[in-house]
Amino acid sequence: PDFPPLRGLFAAYCFLLRKILYSEVGKKSAGGFIYRVLNFIPKEWVFDRLESLRSDKNTKYVRILTFPTPKGRPFGYLREWYSSLADVEFEGKTFPGIADRDAYLTYKFGDYMTPPPPGLRQWHACSEFRLPEQRTEQKTES
Repeated sequence: PDFPPLRGLFAAYCFLLRKILYSEVGKKSAGGFIYRVLNFIPKEWVFDRLESLRSDKNTKYVRILTFPTPKGRPFGYLREWYSSLADVEFEGKTFPGIADRDAYLTYKFGDYMTPPPPGLRQWHACSEFRLPEQRTEQKTES
């Protein structure tokens, strides 16, 4: 919403939905009672809520509903970043991407070109990690 008080409520609602989706991991890594309780809420209910939040309203900001906005920033990302696209090459393939990547990345990460020192780098827990099966080719002698 463009109205700031509603924007704050909307941000809190998105925060709650994210925590419910994270609860499977949170109950294992954070070990909190709240995550164990939130894990009882069916994920389908959350997905239905997320789908109902889709809107065609022409607001100044938009949200990535399942991902937080940077701390100290308005409650969303500028709509124009998602409507003004440019081709971006990645590993030999071309994809549509944000035209003003520098403004977006600066907004989201600050000085994104300078990595934090090793002791300040953050990592994210995962609930499952699978390595692809290794194929072994059998050699036959002829």
